[in-house]
Amino acid sequence: MIASNTDSCIKRDRAAIFHDCNRAFSCCIGRRKNNIPGSCRIHVHTVIAAEFQTVVDFYPMIILFIVNSFRIQHKHEGIISKHLNPYLENIKLKDLKPLHLQKIINMLSESGFATGTMKQIKMTASQILETAIDNNLLLRNVFKKIAIPNKPQKERRALTEKEVKMITENWNGHRMSLGAMIMLYCGLRRGELIALEWKDIDLENRIITVSKSAQINPNQPKIKLPKTEAGIRKVPIPEVLMVALRHNQKQDGLVCTMTDGVKMMTGSGWTRAWDSYLYYLNMQYGGKPVTGGKGVTWVIDNKITPHMLRHSYATLLFDAGVDVKSAQKYLGHSCLEVTLEIYTHLSKFKEEQSVKALDSHLRDQGMEKASKARAV
Repeated sequence: MIASNTDSCIKRDRAAIFHDCNRAFSCCIGRRKNNIPGSCRIHVHTVIAAEFQTVVDFYPMIILFIVNSFRIQHKHEGIISKHLNPYLENIKLKDLKPLHLQKIINMLSESGFATGTMKQIKMTASQILETAIDNNLLLRNVFKKIAIPNKPQKERRALTEKEVKMITENWNGHRMSLGAMIMLYCGLRRGELIALEWKDIDLENRIITVSKSAQINPNQPKIKLPKTEAGIRKVPIPEVLMVALRHNQKQDGLVCTMTDGVKMMTGSGWTRAWDSYLYYLNMQYGGKPVTGGKGVTWVIDNKITPHMLRHSYATLLFDAGVDVKSAQKYLGHSCLEVTLEIYTHLSKFKEEQSVKALDSHLRDQGMEKASKARAV
């Protein structure tokens, strides 16, 4: 049961009173009235919260009220079961304190979790309490001002020249080879590639039309429109990709499919296919099964992700001198600042590499030793 008092003239003040019986609740209200000036009005909101006494009891409500897609539902359920349940499941809503979530966040930070992950966990926990407030089960969101520790953001890298060559040379050795080539040389996102159909590829005019994306669910992929208008775009096909497209060309259907060659890829299907593709590349370049049949020796980076290929496409545009406005269009960025940030980062990186190359050249010429000898 919740009671609140309101000053009709100046300010609104609230207090929460929880009791299991009406008699005890009335006594508390009476005591509070004695301390309130006569000009103030008291509004009493009574809520029977037996069904949602603990935090874990209220979890299903968060899915009911704030989730609008299977992917988001899956994400919230994962956060709740993995990060919130173990620490909050037996705590009553009325007993929650900021320190409960702050302790969880601090532990995750010490364990090396990314800032983005911790923000997602805070958002889910906070939305649970906001939903409780909307249903008159709480008066205040105690998780709203939880601090997220600042951590240096991990730099997303592009592929090395060796890795680009590796993917390009193996354009037809695996069922994911063509998809990898499209992401690398046209910059498509994973969801855009999964939804790509052969009718979207105009080989005569060397254009790929990106007009849709796949919502990546574990077993229920769905087609959706891009988040912004910029996501709908026409991307030029470079000559290096034309050979692979012509070799694999079909009249219709999806470009990348499940193993049956027809069905759209699911989230789990993509993971299996991508892992298999990296395994294939590794074996092509000298990887060998470990004695006993348990795993393989990796001679390539087994952490290569689809986004690295897209980032490499941005690097290729920069190296080719493509202007930032055109790059924004090809990459499907809704905001020019995002493309500018990538170009600025690449420019600084190239400058650093140039300085290192100059130093290396001078060392090879013996200039460094000569200058040191002169100084002595």
